Amino acid sequence: MQPTTLFFGGNSSEHLISCQSAYCVYLSGSNQNIPLNVVAIDKDGKWFYIPSIHHPFTDDGWKKDAHYPVQLNMDPTTPSLATTMNGQTKQLPLTKALIIMHGQNGEDGRLQGLLELLNVKVIGCGCLASALCMDKYRSHQLVRSIGIDTADTRLIHTDQAYDLTSIINGLTYPLFVKPNKAGSSMGISKVKDQNELIHAIEIAKGYDNDVIVESTIDGCEVGVGILQCRYGLIMGSVDMITIQDDFYDFNEKYHGHTSTILNPAPLSSSLVQTIKEKAKQIYDILDCHGFARIDLFLTKENTIVFNEVNTIPGMTDHSRYPVMLAHAGINFDGLVRLLCDERMV
Repeated sequence: MQPTTLFFGGNSSEHLISCQSAYCVYLSGSNQNIPLNVVAIDKDGKWFYIPSIHHPFTDDGWKKDAHYPVQLNMDPTTPSLATTMNGQTKQLPLTKALIIMHGQNGEDGRLQGLLELLNVKVIGCGCLASALCMDKYRSHQLVRSIGIDTADTRLIHTDQAYDLTSIINGLTYPLFVKPNKAGSSMGISKVKDQNELIHAIEIAKGYDNDVIVESTIDGCEVGVGILQCRYGLIMGSVDMITIQDDFYDFNEKYHGHTSTILNPAPLSSSLVQTIKEKAKQIYDILDCHGFARIDLFLTKENTIVFNEVNTIPGMTDHSRYPVMLAHAGINFDGLVRLLCDERMV
């Protein structure tokens, strides 16, 4: 079996989250003797090869192990990574890549596109799907085109002059303000008046110059994981997030002070089936491949509303996506084994 190159880290605001996910993937792969070449990307965007791992990746603990700068060989006939160790040049084969990075410059199609240009097989969503799913505004437009509801979404180019009153005309408070391209609920605010709206736009544009303003969906969040592997297309369980606070923000997502994730969701079998069918339609229209988590809202009237797609969902053994697959009969080790399987690409 050709080694899988595991990329993690990156210079996005979700660097440390990537480290947590990738370390769990690495441990599982190592315990199963799955060949992995581990490449860390630091917060400055520099690439390093880690030949021998003794420390967790979390909190950048990987830097305590010997790590060597790598350069990408741009010849698409023989793509590889070159590094110098103890005065000797080493070529690392680069035939397939498992990218466990969240947010910009890892989940948004840029790295996927670079690797695809060199004929490296990317496990999971490719350049197009990754870019589309990271772009909340345009992914909403595509999903609406197939008859699936979304929030009423308005786009603001904050690096250009704009008329805020005109943009939000027809929307009713409370509203959500989000960076158009960011993950893990980074930079998201719920606002109840114009003063809060203006402040929230300033927060969001710290993550992306393009900011969206959305109507509030009165309902709960549900999600479903999809895995496309040698066994065909597998739908994980549908989960449901209940929360006492305003919304499922970054702190709730990773610390869960007032939120609970119910898995499987306490819903009728017919409603679960409808959610899965719509998730599959979204997966297809956004050109997803390999694995992804589809996040939706379920209103009190049982209307299903699209929220977003995570093309590289959290990958710790207790993250939502692996738990969804575990309920479908694929435990965490099995998931990692399938992701690194030659037939995934």
